[in-house]
Amino acid sequence: MSSIALLAACCVVGAVAFVDAPTSSDASMIIGFSLAFVLVQLLPVPFPRGSQVELISVEEAVVIPLVLLTDPAVGLVAVVVGVTLAHVARRAEFLKSLFNVAQLVVSVAAAYAVTIAIAGASAPGFGGRELFAAACGLAAMFLCNQLLVAGVIHLASDTSIRRVLGEDLPLKLGMWVANAAIGMLVVLPAAEAPAVLLLGLVPLAMLHGAWRMHADRAHDEQRLRDLGIAVGTLSSEVSIEQVARQVAEHARELMNAVGAEVSLVGHERRWRAERDTSTGDVRSGTIEAEDREVDVSSRISFAVELAGNRGRLGTLAVWLPRDQHSGSRGFSRRDRTLLEMLAHQASSALDNALLASESARQQHTISQVFEHSSEGMFVLDRHGRVRGWNPAMQRMSGFKLRTVDASPISLLSPQLAGISEHGGSGTLEAVLSTAEGERRHVRASYAPIAVPGSENTDDDPRGESPAWVVVVRDVTSEQETERLKNDFVATVSHELRTPLTAIKGFLETMRRDDIELGEAQVRMFLQIMGEQADRLERMIGDLLDMSLIESGRPLLVETGPVDIDSSLRRALIVFEAARPEAEVVMSGTDLGIVASADSDRLTQVVTNLLDNAVKHGGTETPVQLRVDYGDTAEHVVIEIEDRGPGIPASDQRHIFDRFYVTADSVTRTG
Repeated sequence: MSSIALLAACCVVGAVAFVDAPTSSDASMIIGFSLAFVLVQLLPVPFPRGSQVELISVEEAVVIPLVLLTDPAVGLVAVVVGVTLAHVARRAEFLKSLFNVAQLVVSVAAAYAVTIAIAGASAPGFGGRELFAAACGLAAMFLCNQLLVAGVIHLASDTSIRRVLGEDLPLKLGMWVANAAIGMLVVLPAAEAPAVLLLGLVPLAMLHGAWRMHADRAHDEQRLRDLGIAVGTLSSEVSIEQVARQVAEHARELMNAVGAEVSLVGHERRWRAERDTSTGDVRSGTIEAEDREVDVSSRISFAVELAGNRGRLGTLAVWLPRDQHSGSRGFSRRDRTLLEMLAHQASSALDNALLASESARQQHTISQVFEHSSEGMFVLDRHGRVRGWNPAMQRMSGFKLRTVDASPISLLSPQLAGISEHGGSGTLEAVLSTAEGERRHVRASYAPIAVPGSENTDDDPRGESPAWVVVVRDVTSEQETERLKNDFVATVSHELRTPLTAIKGFLETMRRDDIELGEAQVRMFLQIMGEQADRLERMIGDLLDMSLIESGRPLLVETGPVDIDSSLRRALIVFEAARPEAEVVMSGTDLGIVASADSDRLTQVVTNLLDNAVKHGGTETPVQLRVDYGDTAEHVVIEIEDRGPGIPASDQRHIFDRFYVTADSVTRTG
């Protein structure tokens, strides 16, 4: 209702209640004062208090003319009718309306009682005694009203009556004095010239309108300042939960609402801030989606959409009781604009929080990959210094992060130091020195990344510095396996070549026309060739059983009584056929030793050792082949001696490793 409406209503009230007061009927008085109470109830005086506006009704100003111009019965009926109509007009809750009507009736009755007790029950008067009595009655009404309200709040929230009475006491006393003055200003002109009262209502209405505009402007300016503070608070948050909670709290406070709620797309929880209307305490927190919704039947609510760069983010809603603003059926346009401004800033803050959340999840994922990867990983800065070192890298190198952090990688691998020098991405082979002094062969894949927080002046404009993430794989075992495979192929080739060479040698001898062979020699050649063919067949079978060897299962050895002298001579014949240039001197073969052994394996081992002896000892000096008993007669010792360089002491512990090769030779053992 505008100031013009206020003026019109006041004119009606004045015309009915005051112009013809001495002769007006009780009905006219009831109508006039009822309209007066409706007017002051629906048009409270706005009083700015920080970001909020206290709406104060001035029904006390009507009480002085009421108690001076009407009988108690007429006045109390006017109170009931006027206050009831005002509460119906603004759709107030029934119980609250009932309490307000009742407490005002009791308070006005107290004002009548005090006024009559002082001024008497004579005809209406406007002298000093009557005005003093009315002021005292107004004081009685004030005390009665405050005690009733404090008692209800005490029963509802256990707050002490003394504390309730003490809240805003200076403001309440000031308003009592103002209402008393306004009431007297209304009565005095009516006593002498009622027309003056009607003319005086015009500036009062204008003053009310001007004050209301001033209060609204001051309120809006304060709310804009509070909005700026809220925006600053939101911009400093990176947690979605914190942003949503603060948006609800700021929305409730800015709108002076009972409650506010934020719901986000994809989140089952909602964030709510709500004020307890009985105690004034504000509670904020989260509620689950299946919790009871807000009862909007007795509330005025308004919601705005939260939309960011990714589209709709959620909804921001606020609500208040329907009787919180006099006659209000919804939020004002200024309220809606302010809430939309807050929603816009909240959307930006939520966008940033979502980005921060996704970034945190990605960082967590990367951290988990970095920490739990089976491959070694580390970060290398532009100066070739280590900036990250995962557990797999620690196991591979034996160095912990605190040992290598900020240290040049060149101390461990000169090849890896070239990554920061050449830049880009790629793969390289390197040798890594370990804490145990070993040298591990590694294959490193690297790619450039950008890391924040660099102190260099020539970094990226975003404050990032170039770096590389390096994934390291230990290929020492792979290279060793590859070497063993190559060595195995060479060994197998040698083993297969020995019987083939013997067979080929005997065949070529038998095919020569310039050599005459006796029948015994031919039978011997054929027998040896057959034995070597059988040996070749068994070796091929052994190759098929290599999976047994690789799995660690022992190779089948068939033992039986073996004439050592005969077995060694046959091995020597096979060897000489393959190595005719070699000279072997045997000794001890006349002992007639018979031992439990695998004849084929014995021949294989002896020919292998003889071949090694000639290969590394040369043919200038003969190879010695000796047979003798061991420490006891239960063991036989076969020795092969050459004049080669020998096996270094550091490699002798590997002498029975399969296909082991020394660093400076290709000697095979096993």
